[in-house]
Amino acid sequence: MAAFAGVKVLPSLPNQPGYLTPQVVAGANPNGDVIPIQVDSLGHLMGVLTEATGTVINFRVTIPKAGSMNQLQLPSNVVHSCLLQTPSHNARKVYYGGAHVTSINGTNEGIALIPGETSVLITLRNTNQLYVATDHANDRIKVLCN
Repeated sequence: MAAFAGVKVLPSLPNQPGYLTPQVVAGANPNGDVIPIQVDSLGHLMGVLTEATGTVINFRVTIPKAGSMNQLQLPSNVVHSCLLQTPSHNARKVYYGGAHVTSINGTNEGIALIPGETSVLITLRNTNQLYVATDHANDRIKVLCN
């Protein structure tokens, strides 16, 4: 994979300490392919899609019940990776995680997304591996996968 074709590490500037020199940062997928790790101008981690199932899917889920004991499993779709996003009009945070995820008052509080926030890229085999919970009934979460 030519993920770094054309990418150059800039040399240190005369008055710039070495620790401020921009560097290429990368990881690897399960196949050993190098994947650049990117951040936006605010320093937020950005996902990079490197493989695909052949299909891009997106859907929205309404979480009908609030509370730490009301997890909702996402529907079944074979995927490679997903992004989750909460609509900006949601009233409260939405939490995502595994089968025992809870909202803020539970014992297994998931990863929280505030209204309008997008998750980091999540690698998984099926969307039904993810569960969501919320502190406000009928808040939603949007899902984009390949």
